[in-house]
Amino acid sequence: MRTICFANQKGGVGKTTTCVNIAGILTTQKKKKVLLVDADPQCSATTYFLDPAMNEDKTITMLFGKEPRPEVNIIHSTRIASGNSRLDLVPGGYTLGGSLTEIAVIPNIGIRLRDFLKNHENNYDYCLIDCPPDIGFFTMNAFMASEDILVPIQPERLAVWGVAQLVERIAFYQEVNPVLKILGVFTSMFQAQFKSQKEWNEEIKMMFPNNFLGEIHRSALYGKAWDQSKLLCEMRVKTERPYRELVAITNKITS
Repeated sequence: MRTICFANQKGGVGKTTTCVNIAGILTTQKKKKVLLVDADPQCSATTYFLDPAMNEDKTITMLFGKEPRPEVNIIHSTRIASGNSRLDLVPGGYTLGGSLTEIAVIPNIGIRLRDFLKNHENNYDYCLIDCPPDIGFFTMNAFMASEDILVPIQPERLAVWGVAQLVERIAFYQEVNPVLKILGVFTSMFQAQFKSQKEWNEEIKMMFPNNFLGEIHRSALYGKAWDQSKLLCEMRVKTERPYRELVAITNKITS
């Protein structure tokens, strides 16, 4: 199983949208078995499939108790399946956001997700982890469990500047997880009609000359899909630019 996390400490950059939609494309187009992990207490990825207000004993919350429980059954089937391929989900836990003080003092808390995923590494081709918009305990768990990181970057000054801090934090975690690397970055929510965004897009390309995967333009189609709790792969949009751009990114990370 190849584990890829989607990370950026800035919120609102389209991280969850790209993560869940690439998971859907891997399942339906690439015919892969995919495990989607919602590691963000906001539970945005979960809402595409399940009611995030479910009992916490069925969510990722179970991994962050006082005692490690890597054997817990918190994987749920979703409606996304194609032949032998399928998309399964580890739902996010709303209560985790208010438990940081208690979690902070638990020994070895940073490897809880890694140990859980080890029990399932032979069941899936890919695991995609949607991280919260920070570099806290849950993103730490994603970094410790992953081989690759995908970074969506908005073509705006604060977003681009913030990536330098993210790269520094990733370098720190690479010391304890040597296989961890930035697989690629892509410009998200891109509006090419604005000169400033085109300029910042070029800046992103220069910052990551060997890891730049392309652009994903801002589109009302994502909002329409969100309102219906659907992935783009479930809609009749395969000739539309948003879907084609997501497929292009997916092709690059799986090549």
